[in-house]
Amino acid sequence: MFDHYYMKNPKTGKHYFRRIHDLKPINLEEILIHRYFFKPKEAHVFADFLMQILKWYPSDRPTAQKMLSHPWLSMPDDYNYKMSDMEYKLYDLKE
Repeated sequence: MFDHYYMKNPKTGKHYFRRIHDLKPINLEEILIHRYFFKPKEAHVFADFLMQILKWYPSDRPTAQKMLSHPWLSMPDDYNYKMSDMEYKLYDLKE
């Protein structure tokens, strides 16, 4: 199935996605803010938490004991973690 998804660039010899030509990496924090409307402070801490536990190699991941002391888990319970439409528009204008 490799040839179904990838093509080889004859000049460089590198493989690239066959059907996705303009794939760009995007920061997890930006996804949380712009797609899911997380407040920037919440998005920053949550993205940091996720990036630590989602490392590719298990040896690079922190222990569960260490993650229990992460700031995201010790933040006060605020169930209003998403921006309203107006808050998002103001945030987007600032950027």
